[in-house]
Amino acid sequence: MTQMWLIPCNTEYYDINRAFMELTQLDWSQTQQMKSIEVGDIIYIYLSAPVKAIRYKCRVTEVNKSKLTIDDNKYIKNGVTLNNKDSFIEIEYVKEFNTNKLDYNVLKQHGLKGMIQGPRRIYGELKEYISERDDDSREADIKKVDNSLENTIYEEGRPVVRYGVRYERNPSLRAKAIEIHGTKCKVCGFDFEKFYGDLGKGYIEIHHLKPMYENKKKVEVNPKTDMVPLCANCHRMIHRRKNAPLSVEARKDIIKQNE
Repeated sequence: MTQMWLIPCNTEYYDINRAFMELTQLDWSQTQQMKSIEVGDIIYIYLSAPVKAIRYKCRVTEVNKSKLTIDDNKYIKNGVTLNNKDSFIEIEYVKEFNTNKLDYNVLKQHGLKGMIQGPRRIYGELKEYISERDDDSREADIKKVDNSLENTIYEEGRPVVRYGVRYERNPSLRAKAIEIHGTKCKVCGFDFEKFYGDLGKGYIEIHHLKPMYENKKKVEVNPKTDMVPLCANCHRMIHRRKNAPLSVEARKDIIKQNE
């Protein structure tokens, strides 16, 4: 059964915000309190003062690592390093929260006991509350799939094909967008297959030109006009500010200014 964990991070010693801007996976010390942690467990990272709130959700991808394999030295502050005698876990970025509903004082009202000074498993009322806030989050990935992807309707007497008439993200839409647009980044032109060969063949990320979270009901998504392929770097930078994503054109302008 998947466990949920609450783990503190002191930003005076580790710049986790910058780390997750540039990396999707990190090594983390596996303390005695985390002996029972397993691959697939969910970790909520709590940032210490001045933030004092849960800011990141991560998934455990490896446990009991005997050594560090991810170089994140440039994010370490004040010379503090992980103890090489410890075991380590590998965690993968899932999402970032920007809500006061996960602040320390609010968590205290919903079952949090004591100060958050070390890793702990999340149980009971607190687990239920965080899970609800996670589900409410606009970044939540909705995994339901609409079985009827293509719906033929009639407008002014002619058939029109509509794709994904649903709020959910649909993996079939991604495939259709790739079929239409190809796998080259629409911002910087990066081609994974050209650079990595067979390893990169068919790989690209798909971006919704209008963020899904702006819609509060079922929407019609056309992969030809509403979706574009982006490389991971451009995609992350476009969504760096969660409530104000950059446009594709704005991202292109930034690249041009720095060439």
